[in-house]
Parts: sequence; C-alpha cells; structure tokens
Amino acid sequence: MKDRKGREAGLATRLRRRLRERRAGRGRELGRHALHGAAYQAGSGIVTVLILWIESRR
Repeated sequence: MKDRKGREAGLATRLRRRLRERRAGRGRELGRHALHGAAYQAGSGIVTVLILWIESRR
C-alpha cells in the first residue's frame, strides 16, 4: 500500500487508514440500519391498526 506521495506506507499509517475507512463506512451502515428499523416499526404499527380495524367491524 502506498501513501499519497507514492512511497510505501508504514504499518501504523496503513492501520490508521484502514480504521478511518472502516469508521466512514459504518456511518452509512448505521443510517441504513436506522432506516430499516423505522420501516419495520411503521409496518408493525400499520398491521396493528389493520387488525384492530378488522376486529372492530365484527
């Protein structure tokens, strides 16, 4: 792995770069997981309302 100037990067530099890239990627994952959780929660609420509506019509 090479640094910005084309030189071979040291172990510490490579580790810092990998950790930085991994943290940046996790930020996107957290947003995606939050969106999925919100969708499941909204879907669950809709199903509950639908069941209550059906039961109240009987």
